[in-house]
Amino acid sequence: NAADASWAKRSKPTAATTPKRRDYNDFQQSKTSPHLAGKFRRKTLFLGKKDEFRSARSELLALFRDATEPQVAERVGRACLLLPGSEDELRQAVALTERATAAADPKYDWARPYFHFAKGLADYRLGRFDEAIAVMSGEAKNTDYIGPSARLVMAMALFRKGNTKEARAALASAVDSYDWSPAKADNRDVWIAHILRREAEAIIGSVRTEAGPQPRVVPTEPRSK
Repeated sequence: NAADASWAKRSKPTAATTPKRRDYNDFQQSKTSPHLAGKFRRKTLFLGKKDEFRSARSELLALFRDATEPQVAERVGRACLLLPGSEDELRQAVALTERATAAADPKYDWARPYFHFAKGLADYRLGRFDEAIAVMSGEAKNTDYIGPSARLVMAMALFRKGNTKEARAALASAVDSYDWSPAKADNRDVWIAHILRREAEAIIGSVRTEAGPQPRVVPTEPRSK
């Protein structure tokens, strides 16, 4: 509908809202930096470059699949799970998230919501929908930086379980709670939210936001499964 088309047009990255470094330079630097590796993959997927994302994911998994440092494992694993992949890619990415979640050192306590989010996303990709819902409604939601992403994954998991009404309510809540303006799309956590919203709406159906001081989110007719 017109409202959906308007959000899609407004959320499309422009020269003013995308990072200033050239994609090629990001990719070359990412070959030696897991932080930039994850950033490059999230950036290319946010820009809609799925083929480029898949190519980068394959090469960078080869570089970082054996990472044991928890933050490195979480960042690479999470980035690789933002788009469904092959069975082998999924296995490697899931293993990375499990290593991160298993970290016992208290110095990582601040990062545990991120670790749990990555694990919840892994559960969703594996079809473990009950586990994904439990994580995304529990440990993974306890951070301001992840924004609506945990609820978006939870909405998809609910829908896959056949809980259509609850899924659409979770999706509407996630969309209504966030500022989706292009000017805000300037960091990895925001890119992730946009990526997951696109996937959720492709699966569940779109929600539209009506104009007003407090935007009201009205679910459209649910799509057939």
